[in-house]
Amino acid sequence: MAEEDDMVADRMAEKLRAWETDIRNLKARAEEAGGEARKGLEKEIEELETQRDKAKRILARARESSGEASEELKAGFEEAREAISQAWDRAKARF
Repeated sequence: MAEEDDMVADRMAEKLRAWETDIRNLKARAEEAGGEARKGLEKEIEELETQRDKAKRILARARESSGEASEELKAGFEEAREAISQAWDRAKARF
């Protein structure tokens, strides 16, 4: 992996750590919520976790690849980032 790719992978890993924190915080809020709000948040948390896991797999593959494959994986990570952003917006709308 080239130095630039390492920097991108490090930024991806940093973003994943931030998502982990966000998901933990959202889980705590969901536990405090009741009824339908809690169910809705749990659904959004599941989506966030699914997308987070996808991003983790992409990061692992990006660290193992180089060149053109690395570029494709960066694009895949960006798609996962966008999906997480949308799921997070939906979850915030429930508060």
